[in-house]
Amino acid sequence: KKVLELLDKSIVKLRSWCKYLLKDADVDMEEQNWFKLKEKFNSKAFICLLYAYIKQGLQQTADFETRCLSLKASSLYLIAISIHGSQAFGIFQTGIYLSVLELLNHTVIKFNTTIEFSPVVSSNYHTLYTCANQVLDCLSIALHSIDKFVVSDDMDDCLQNTMHTLVCLTCMGRKSFTLCKNLSFDTVHVNPCISIALNSYKMIKTFVKLNHEPLKNLLDRLFRVVRPLYNLTLNTFLDVNLGVEISNVRENWTCFLLSLMQEFDLEAYRIIRIILQKIFLAVHDSASLKLKEIRLIQDIMVQLEGKYFSNMVHWFMGACYNSSFQYRSCALEILHKLLTDDARRLVPCLSTGNQPLGSQFSTPEYIIGIILNRCIDEHPGVKWKVFSILVNLMTSQSEPIRNVFEKIFVTPYEHEDTITGTLLKSVDFRDILKDPSLQPLPSGHFIIDLIRRTLKHERVLYRKSALQLLCHILCMNPKWAVYENSLLILEKQCLNQHTTIRRMLVNHFTEVVTRHPDNEVILEHWINGVLTLVVDSEYRIQEEVSKKLCNIILGNLINYNEDLSSSQKLPLTILKFLAKKGLRKNLGHCTRKWAQTKAIKTQHISTLYTYLGTEYNSIVWFFLVTIAQSSKVITDVDVIYKYFEENIHLNQVPDDICAPLVMETLGCCIKNIEVKSKVLAIVDQIKEDISAFTLPVSLLTSACNTVYIGLEYQDKDTLQQTCFDFFAPIMDNIHQYVMSPQFQIGPTENELQKRKLYLYAEAMLFCPSKVKPETLERLEKILGLDANTPPSTQMNAKELSVGITILMRRGVQDDVYSQRILPSLMKYLNRIQHPAVKMNILYGLCDQIFNFPNLIEALMPEMYLNLKDENFKLRSECLHMIIGWIKEDFLRIQPPLYFYLAILMVDKNTEVKRAVFSFFVNCAMQKDPQICLKYFLVSIFHFNQYKGHRLSEHILTEREHAVYYVGGPSHGDTRFLIYKYLLELIKDDQKEPLLSNLVTHIITSITRKVPDVVLSESGNQVLRDTLRVLACEELYTLSTKTALTRDDEDEAEEIRKLIENANISKSAKAKESRRIIIKERIYRNLLELRILLKKKNHPMIVEFYNVLCLLIKLYKTEILTVISESGLMPDIKEDLVSWRNQLKGNPRKSPPEKILDRSIDNALTLLHNHVNNIHQSQNSTPNTQSSSQSGSSVKSAGYRKSLLGIASKRKTLTPPTPGLDSPRTAQKRMSELDNDMRKRRRDMS
Repeated sequence: KKVLELLDKSIVKLRSWCKYLLKDADVDMEEQNWFKLKEKFNSKAFICLLYAYIKQGLQQTADFETRCLSLKASSLYLIAISIHGSQAFGIFQTGIYLSVLELLNHTVIKFNTTIEFSPVVSSNYHTLYTCANQVLDCLSIALHSIDKFVVSDDMDDCLQNTMHTLVCLTCMGRKSFTLCKNLSFDTVHVNPCISIALNSYKMIKTFVKLNHEPLKNLLDRLFRVVRPLYNLTLNTFLDVNLGVEISNVRENWTCFLLSLMQEFDLEAYRIIRIILQKIFLAVHDSASLKLKEIRLIQDIMVQLEGKYFSNMVHWFMGACYNSSFQYRSCALEILHKLLTDDARRLVPCLSTGNQPLGSQFSTPEYIIGIILNRCIDEHPGVKWKVFSILVNLMTSQSEPIRNVFEKIFVTPYEHEDTITGTLLKSVDFRDILKDPSLQPLPSGHFIIDLIRRTLKHERVLYRKSALQLLCHILCMNPKWAVYENSLLILEKQCLNQHTTIRRMLVNHFTEVVTRHPDNEVILEHWINGVLTLVVDSEYRIQEEVSKKLCNIILGNLINYNEDLSSSQKLPLTILKFLAKKGLRKNLGHCTRKWAQTKAIKTQHISTLYTYLGTEYNSIVWFFLVTIAQSSKVITDVDVIYKYFEENIHLNQVPDDICAPLVMETLGCCIKNIEVKSKVLAIVDQIKEDISAFTLPVSLLTSACNTVYIGLEYQDKDTLQQTCFDFFAPIMDNIHQYVMSPQFQIGPTENELQKRKLYLYAEAMLFCPSKVKPETLERLEKILGLDANTPPSTQMNAKELSVGITILMRRGVQDDVYSQRILPSLMKYLNRIQHPAVKMNILYGLCDQIFNFPNLIEALMPEMYLNLKDENFKLRSECLHMIIGWIKEDFLRIQPPLYFYLAILMVDKNTEVKRAVFSFFVNCAMQKDPQICLKYFLVSIFHFNQYKGHRLSEHILTEREHAVYYVGGPSHGDTRFLIYKYLLELIKDDQKEPLLSNLVTHIITSITRKVPDVVLSESGNQVLRDTLRVLACEELYTLSTKTALTRDDEDEAEEIRKLIENANISKSAKAKESRRIIIKERIYRNLLELRILLKKKNHPMIVEFYNVLCLLIKLYKTEILTVISESGLMPDIKEDLVSWRNQLKGNPRKSPPEKILDRSIDNALTLLHNHVNNIHQSQNSTPNTQSSSQSGSSVKSAGYRKSLLGIASKRKTLTPPTPGLDSPRTAQKRMSELDNDMRKRRRDMS
């Protein structure tokens, strides 16, 4: 026993020594002491002692320790006979081999029957695993050396017993895996389990080399063990992270399969093909395990030879059309991995006549064509998988993949200025098999059209993937930007209510701009869409936009030269558009964030100085003044002052665009000058220009601010006195001028007079005590505030505006004067026609709101009218004022403001529409998420000005009617467009209550005996609008689906939820039942409306049938059941047939008739199938009852076998024949539905 303990410690070195002798490995030759052990192995007595220990372990009474000791002796014995051969000891090798296997089997079986879940058993597991590993390792060594002996028929027994041993060890491993879950991980050793798997693969490869029977029979037996071993180790890996060991298992598994290919070629390929198919069919529901199975298939596939690889690719292409969505999704994922695998790049093959079947289809062109064809898959999970794959492929750097997409989107349009051509649809792979000459790739028109349809999908994840795909297409070829308003789609989606879509567009739309920096059309839409998100309600989006803009502007900014590249001109082009569109506030938000993160450096300012005096002069000053207001980075003010002195102070006609920007920049940076004498010099020059009235009006505000900042920098304590000393004489001078008889405001402008009035308005802010009542009274008299006739024809608008500004500023300073002047200004606002004067009055009234909040109520009627003014600037300013009041909670969103803002959604000006949409998404929906649902029904009555209903809250005045009336038949399309925009803002979980409200409050009100809604002229339009909304598919986005989380970005989570849709909880079932009852009531009310319309021969019958056809399309079973129960099936079918015949011969159809013409055939088909199903179920009812009576006995064995046969066929890849449910199934479903509905009615009552 001591000898065995000694040898047990050295068994590892013994095995390495044996491998060296068998030329399987190297050994450290310095370890000479280990070679002395060979003398002990030469001792026949010692070998017999080992054999005696083996026999002792085979006894039935042997305990666990004795059996483990015998297994160690077996390992040593196998090593001995491997070195010297069994003949040297007179013992036959096969017999001892079988004895060792028998000992191992008995030990494992004995242990499995006495298993107990305890730490002691856990340690026994480890001991047994260690012994078993030693035995398997030594058995492998013995098998390697078997060529020294004669192979007898007993080798079959060796093979059978080895297989049985591996099966026993696999079973033990499964129990060990269960044990791992019940015990703490500290006491469990799972490594030996994986070691057994590795040793098993080695033995199996050895058997394959030694086999003398048909390969197929041998491999069939081997894989019964190999597959469970692989599953066992993989499952162990999922619960206990073993990293390296599991990769070794996968590597050995893959190498084992590929070694068969090297030696047996075609016959082994057939077996490997079956193995790959079985792995594919056994795809696990778990996303993590599924990815590992796909990786395994990928590892094997990339090693196959060309013809075998092509054949398997061909098979996976066919699997993309399987009836199971899980198999379709998995097959698409495998094709995706094969396309992007770096280990084996797919290249287009040349067309030759001798290619084997499938080889021509294993090219990227055909594989991508199949993936594109599955975009039309009906299952949402597969469709989303296709879009995500396409997004990854379009970002791939693989040359063959890029060539395929260029063939779709670039090559056909290289010599064309715009996108032309016909729409070429994708081709089904099954059609390609019938006709290989078919082109596998669709046209770009087909994909763009598919993207547009997908953007109407209710799931955020699909819309997000579709928009990503569109951005990648534009990156590849900017000519697609103008096709089907692709850029308008991206711009509009930047205001999407879902955060994930807006964040995605910030990244991908910006990438489109950086790819094509010289395309100003793309850049303008990007600014309108992405840069408006600088003030988004989501802080992370603000940060993303700021970061992207910083990278583009500051990252591409270089010193000026005449040969700037398009990417180097991009920052200047962006700044040009920002200045043109007046988005200085948006840029200011970004520059403040850049200053906080210290992204703006002094070298950036120095670089900007190099552009002064060039064609980019005004753009650079626009950027400099924005930086100066948000940071103190600009320290070198000498350049700014020099430019000011040369181009403004000494220039009698300064630039109207640059001069105010320069003066404002100088005022912001004057504090950064360290030398006070310089500051005093600058301030003295500006004071001199102000006093002489030589500065133009555009510079007066910034000049006065600069003087104030300079005086404050000079001495804060005497600031008030020094300001008074400077501005008081100027105000006295202007007072004398205003009181003089020559002061009049005529139809033509007086530049000097305008400067004096404007300077007086600015000086009031610094010296309010110098304002004299006589001056104000004189201005009131000149402006004609008390006159009854508008003064617009007598005075020029600019001087009039300045005069109004003086009065309004005094009102802010003096509450008593404000109360006296406000009524006069309100009347003046109603009479004045000049937009500039109106804007000045509105600005002044805005300043008064903080002191007089009730002023808003009196001001709003005039604000409503100004929202539709012909002057765009006035409309825009009024809109932003109202939005600002709402954000500051001075104003609430309620009728009629809500209706007027809704009408602005269809405004002719795109900037107004964009501002309204942005307001609803970022402000209104944040304050009240149900605001659109709350006022949707009221808006139908309001837009049509229906009187006499409780929902008709606001009737338009005469002036409002002239600009806001959208009622009547002529404005029907305008109203419908507003409704569609509001439906986009309404959340999916709010659409079902909206549907119920439309039917309950309008449809039911019309069909009552004493109707609440009378079908008058406006009542007809209310009904028309209601029916058109009910026929709008956006209203039913979630009605047929189970509600899920909208902003889900995780692939595994999304697929898991799609799979779990079939397993609805009890609460969800109850909700679904209530939903069915609500729908039933809705359908019945609609059918009652049909009777009323048909009785009156009402023209709205066309809109009604549009609604009915859409409901039949969306809710086949439910709506058709209600129609059948009401007994109206024959009448409705007859009406639809007559309408179809009537519309077919009418070339001039109205828009509702065109919609009905497209949907009527589908509705008739569904009606016909439903009637046939009812007839078949009624005819088969007696047979069903008799068969159920005769089949009440216990089911036979044959029946159970047939069930097993059906279950096994479910995993085949042959799609089932499409068709309707059997009559028995249809009747059963209808009866279950009726019973459930009756039960719910009782519960609700």
